Amino acid sequence: MKKISVLTVFVLILSFLFAQQSSLEKKYLEMEKRFEEELSKVKTRAEYDKFLEKKRAEIREFLKEFSQNLKSSEKLLKADLLIQVEDYSEAETILNKLRSEKEFSQKANLLLAKLNIARKNWTKAGEALKGIQEKNEQYWELLLEIAFEHPDNKQRAFFNRELIGAAQLPPQIEQNRVFGYLNLAEIETLAKNFEQANKIISEGLEKLKDENSQRRLKNALNQIKIFGKTAPEVNITTWLNGGALKLADLKGKVVLIDFWAPWCPPCRETIPALVNLHRKYQQELVIIGITKYYGYYRDDQISLGKISAREELENIEKFVKRFKIEYPVAVSEDGREFQEYGVSGIPTLYFINKKGEIVNLKVGAETEEEIEKKIRDLLK
Repeated sequence: MKKISVLTVFVLILSFLFAQQSSLEKKYLEMEKRFEEELSKVKTRAEYDKFLEKKRAEIREFLKEFSQNLKSSEKLLKADLLIQVEDYSEAETILNKLRSEKEFSQKANLLLAKLNIARKNWTKAGEALKGIQEKNEQYWELLLEIAFEHPDNKQRAFFNRELIGAAQLPPQIEQNRVFGYLNLAEIETLAKNFEQANKIISEGLEKLKDENSQRRLKNALNQIKIFGKTAPEVNITTWLNGGALKLADLKGKVVLIDFWAPWCPPCRETIPALVNLHRKYQQELVIIGITKYYGYYRDDQISLGKISAREELENIEKFVKRFKIEYPVAVSEDGREFQEYGVSGIPTLYFINKKGEIVNLKVGAETEEEIEKKIRDLLK
């Protein structure tokens, strides 16, 4: 769902902000055009990191050209630049003042939402977004972030309803409307409101007819079906970091299954937390990573395109070693387990209690603190 350019930096297209551009504004628009050209040539994560470092250095130098006597549009530009170099405090001060100016309140709220998403302050991000009336593409991109990540399910549900209820969405956002239905169904599933969860998925199936949405929504029906019940057995023959495991043999321990892939940025974001938690709780907890053959290989460093299963497995093994993954990793030949577990997006984490029952789940990246809390609740 996310493009590489939004993993670590927020780029605001500023051309629509300024009716009468100052020399500072014109200069930045020229810089931004050049940045976009340079970014189009980036092929690997290492190249991207180098590009980002160079861009931030240039922005810091450019910020030195801003005087104290700025007009409001220049202050808005300065705040955006400060966010891009992660100087959030000064940016927040500027934006809070601009919110009181009628002409710039919408744009200030947009940037405040971006700023607080970067800080992972989901409550403030949501509040800022609710203050926006002009729902352009940037608005919907921010809403998607909050709809996935807000820790309060009541607020998370609010933004997902906003997504599925929109009469019209930008084309790049429309393809993600399905996640509104999936997230709402997940919230209801966690609350054990299975009838409501099925109703939400049925509504999605009726309204979204494209193949991708239909596949994801049908998978979600399996997720609802297995929640609270004994976890489906894992029948995979290819395992890394040890021999094949059977869930039936692991009763008496807490089990965490992570459905993931090397090409998935949120999966890579979650793995270090799982590595740490495996080391901390390995006497009481079993973590199992499950991926599958995709027929191609891509991660944060390389992109190999179409390759054989043998080559793909070799690269998965290298990835596992590089990320210092010590817990068992299973590689499914046909991805059947993804369907049985109702995986509609990755990473998906399933938390299994000592009786072997699925009692919690999370779709999307999760912090180590949040994962550990769920684990500790099951270890009691």
